Amino acid sequence: THIISISAVGSLKEEVAPGDFFLPDQFIDWTKGLRKRSFFENGIVGHVSVAEPVEKALIERIKLVADKIETRFHFGGSYICIEGPQYSSRAESELYRSFGASVIGMTNVPESYLAKEAGIAYATVALVTDYDCWKDEACSLEEITNVINKNVSNVKELLTHLIPSLVNDEVKFERVNTNAIVTQESYWPKESIDTIKTLIS
Repeated sequence: THIISISAVGSLKEEVAPGDFFLPDQFIDWTKGLRKRSFFENGIVGHVSVAEPVEKALIERIKLVADKIETRFHFGGSYICIEGPQYSSRAESELYRSFGASVIGMTNVPESYLAKEAGIAYATVALVTDYDCWKDEACSLEEITNVINKNVSNVKELLTHLIPSLVNDEVKFERVNTNAIVTQESYWPKESIDTIKTLIS
């Protein structure tokens, strides 16, 4: 019913510093179309709005436990997702900054959109590891790994507060996938029925 995604990102803004936690409320898909990004295919047409890809009520719950963690949090802003595994060129990094994106990563699209299609409340806790390459400060993979390692205990601490909170008082949210399917059920291919019924049940 709920997904808390933990991922490493680079910062595209000065104020979002390495070691901080960033919780986006928007995503920009800058992948190259190699990743499947919908459950609605193979004879099933469905349209789910991803205008609000992150569940706001889930973010509010995270805010309630954030003050228990000795890490600076940033709430709200855009995460631009690239294909990887390469990092950006400096020209690309500056382009992404011109979009107004706050952080850059390689993992949160299409998972955030698929969660929306599956009727699952989704939020990301992104660990800022570096300033991407737009700053003159060069950083090695070793330096990035060191920052990640320092944040691991903080992420675990966050989850030890957050998960019991969600179990004891479940975040209520509206599933926007229930009326998404356009194709009449009588036309659903047999091989798609189990998948689609699992998504909307």
